[in-house]
Amino acid sequence: MPTLSRASALWLLWIPLGFSLLVILPASTLRLTEMLGGPAVIPTPLHFATMPTAIIAHIVASVGFGILAPIQVHAMISGRRRGLHRRLGKPTFAFALAMAVTGLWAALALPTAPDEHPSLNTIRALAALAMLVCLIVSLRALRTHSYSVHAAWSLRGYGMGMGAITQAFFLIPLEGVIDDLPNALHVGLLLIGWLLGLGLAEWLIRKPGRDAMA
Repeated sequence: MPTLSRASALWLLWIPLGFSLLVILPASTLRLTEMLGGPAVIPTPLHFATMPTAIIAHIVASVGFGILAPIQVHAMISGRRRGLHRRLGKPTFAFALAMAVTGLWAALALPTAPDEHPSLNTIRALAALAMLVCLIVSLRALRTHSYSVHAAWSLRGYGMGMGAITQAFFLIPLEGVIDDLPNALHVGLLLIGWLLGLGLAEWLIRKPGRDAMA
């Protein structure tokens, strides 16, 4: 049975980048416009109004992360364009950190929407906390020049973040077809997105050729 090569897997990183540019960026722009007082074009959950600062910061961080992370990870894994990898390191990490912190903040402070599963905010908080822990371990490893450890934990953190982008890849088309998406299906798709992102990160970490990450 043919297996997916490391080089082929790297091309998969351009899928979330394209999705971020073509779907997430326009949708986020419309949502931000509405939250800042502009016309309502797409539905925005009413409970977002209780914490506009956290939601706006999370949207901005997620868009920035969704654009930069695939480029950064591709440069890290391929072993090429090390200069680009270093230049993008700080802004990508900053967006990832802001995404995790604001996600955790919103999950802990926002009330659960009436149409959401009661466990959803808890799951979101745990995912954001896991991403935050990965990023902190990655930063500590970088400061001690443990570059392989830094790369591995960066990939795990970025995998959790890209999992959130993957969720939108599943949810946006379904919500356009199904008016009232079942809560269990919604939660299940969110979990699948995070698991796919983390699973791809673990596969890239353990795949032969990891030395390029050091």
